[in-house]
Amino acid sequence: MVATVSEVDPGARKGARIVGAVLTLGMGGVLAGILWSAAHPGSFSDEIAHLFFRGFCHQNPERSFAWGGHAFCVCHRCFGVYAGLAGGGLLAIAGLRADVGKLRLWVAATLPMVVHVALLQIIPAVDQVWLRVATGAVFGLWSSWAVALGLGSLWSDTPAGPPERVAVPAPNEERT
Repeated sequence: MVATVSEVDPGARKGARIVGAVLTLGMGGVLAGILWSAAHPGSFSDEIAHLFFRGFCHQNPERSFAWGGHAFCVCHRCFGVYAGLAGGGLLAIAGLRADVGKLRLWVAATLPMVVHVALLQIIPAVDQVWLRVATGAVFGLWSSWAVALGLGSLWSDTPAGPPERVAVPAPNEERT
């Protein structure tokens, strides 16, 4: 279920917006670095970007966007993930809330990517650029939004901890 931040305490609302802004600015900077790297092939920053992202991405030129014939330092799907990470922070800034602890939401965000990769093994025709970008973006969007909401709850005005235990009489006992 998606709710607005008005349904949570002000501290968590403020925290989610702060974390969302940090994530959006940070991932926006990552996207800018990716574009800068592609626009300046062979430069020191291009070499550093390729070296850095090599640990996260296969960097296959046939599966990457290109700028002036120079491949980005990340593939289509990774570019979508980073764009989604920037966008997810915007959802937190906008005040949208979700229950980040629900496994089904994580599955829903991950499933399109998993299904797409599995289908590629059976139906090569589904290997479309827009599908790689979109499935990465869905996962990135949810991940960033969930992280912003989760970390934002650290600013909560409500004390954390387990709920108080209340003794409940057994069905046979009389209540006093």
